[in-house]
Amino acid sequence: MATLRQQIATNVLTVTRFRELMKKLRENRPNDDLDLVKRAYEFSQKHHAGQSRASGEPYLVHPLEVGNVLADMKMDSVSIAAGLLHDSVEDTSVTTVEIRQEFGEQVAHIVEGVTKISQIDFSTREEAQAENLRKMMLAMVDDIRVILIKLADRLHNMRTLEHLDPERQQKIARETLEIYAPLRTVSAWARFAANWKTSASNTSIPSDTSRCASPLRRGAKRAKRS
Repeated sequence: MATLRQQIATNVLTVTRFRELMKKLRENRPNDDLDLVKRAYEFSQKHHAGQSRASGEPYLVHPLEVGNVLADMKMDSVSIAAGLLHDSVEDTSVTTVEIRQEFGEQVAHIVEGVTKISQIDFSTREEAQAENLRKMMLAMVDDIRVILIKLADRLHNMRTLEHLDPERQQKIARETLEIYAPLRTVSAWARFAANWKTSASNTSIPSDTSRCASPLRRGAKRAKRS
């Protein structure tokens, strides 16, 4: 059980990161619905209470980091709210219906899309199969924001990879290189794959990352114009 000192430090960390997130959103999207993001943060805080990650940090740190990555990309408040909620359906007792009731159709639709992608079994060592999985993932998505949130999620997971056991590290690194990194040329998140490739390459897993996904490139351009 965490000591009082640790609990205080944790609370300071999460509140600080949330304030940073809101500051970015105010600067980048001043006309967006800031209250939507605040409510999503409080909802995530409530439902992830007591959960922790392999690093020992409270689980809330993860959706906050995802939200901050999205804010750095100047994504809208709906995207950031969905980013803060992206693991709620998969990792808590919350349902998509509850998300829809609390945050509206757009947020619920995006969260549902991220949840569906998370449920795909990406375990493969065959390049052709990896390509098929990428196509299946893209076919499931009708909102580019689903992909961007999943990529932000993957970026933070790669940043904290060292807290997992070696077998799990290799699985995630291989999956990242084979499924996600080939999509690296989408302008809105090209820097993600650079981070991934650096982290994943440390596990000595080879991969051909020369491919890109033109549907995502077009979608990213539309998202940046919104």
